[in-house]
Formats: sequence, C-alpha cells, structure tokens
Amino acid sequence: MEAKKQRKYETLRIAERLESIKGWAMHGSTIAEIARMLGVAESTVYKWKNEHGEFAEAIKKGAQEADGEILNAAFRQAVGYVQHVIEPIKVKKQRWDERAMRVLTDEEVVMTEYDKTIPPDANMTRFMLTNRMPEFYRMKQELEAKGNVSLTEEDRKLFEMTREALK
Repeated sequence: MEAKKQRKYETLRIAERLESIKGWAMHGSTIAEIARMLGVAESTVYKWKNEHGEFAEAIKKGAQEADGEILNAAFRQAVGYVQHVIEPIKVKKQRWDERAMRVLTDEEVVMTEYDKTIPPDANMTRFMLTNRMPEFYRMKQELEAKGNVSLTEEDRKLFEMTREALK
C-alpha cells in the first residue's frame, strides 16, 4: 500500500511541479482547489503535506508570499501613498479656418503622466491597528477600577438630589 501512495506522488511528478503548486497557493488557491487541479482527493493533498516536506513547504511559502502582498497592500491603503499614473486625456484645439470663415475644433488624445496622492483610509487604519495591536487598539476598551471610592458630603447630597429627580 505504501508503494502505491508513493507511486501516485511520483506518477503525477509532483516534485517537478512544486513551483506551480507554490504559485497556486500564492494566488489564493485552497487545499481543495489544489487537489482538484492535481486530480486527487483533498485527503491525498493533506497526506502528501505530512509525508513530503518539500510539498508542504511549497504550499506554505506560496500562502506566506500572498499574505505578505495582502498585508503590504493593506498597509499602503492604511497610511496612504503616491501612485504614478499614465492616462489618456482628450484635448480639444480650436483654430480659425479662413475658407470656412469659422472656428473649427480638432480633438486628439494625449497621454498624460502625473503623480496621484491616494489619501489614507481611516477604516483600513482602524482595521490594521485593532488586528495587529489589539492590546492597545480595541473597539471596546475594558478598564478595571480598583480601590475605594469615597464621596464627600456635598457629592452625596448631589447624588441623592439627582436620584430623586430621576424618579
């Protein structure tokens, strides 16, 4: 039975396809999708991950690279950035035509380059801080008060008056 498992891994030439498998993982493919692309059961992919370190490493590295790219994009969105843009712009030019005795308008498309400032996204900033530093940035703060609270006589009278007014 062990030889049969090994043969399937070898028959499908998985060792030669590790870069492709890493790429699939990098592009967000799940284990189920990788299994489907390889033509095997999902359980087979999990077995191969346990039995073949290079196979597990390809999937892990691919997923880590994708996670890094996503984190980088989220960070840029959170803090803002400058994007170099090249885009077409329609330009109208007017000229006087002596024969027609009127103004003619010509249009042409000109490629324009400029730097566009993308402002920080407050929602992404909040998301990044609450997820990466939850001990400092939480949506709900929990405070613990210790010790005795003593009220002055004046505070007690004010408290009683407020309680009576609210009844």
